[in-house]
Amino acid sequence: EPFTSNVKAAISDDVAQIASSDPRVNVEQVNITEQEYGIMLELTLVYVGTDQSEFMKFEFDKTLGKANATV
Repeated sequence: EPFTSNVKAAISDDVAQIASSDPRVNVEQVNITEQEYGIMLELTLVYVGTDQSEFMKFEFDKTLGKANATV
């Protein structure tokens, strides 16, 4: 499926909805970037009631059918 702005928005909405289902965190930022063989998803969460945040990066490779995560 082509990586259109609608696909990007749908992925971003899904990620935000899933992450916000945990009441301990707020979604601060979701970035999605198309790469040569897939997509990269960057997510920043802030823990509620603190000033602590967590940055996560996920790379999805459609040719290998796998994902890598960096936290």
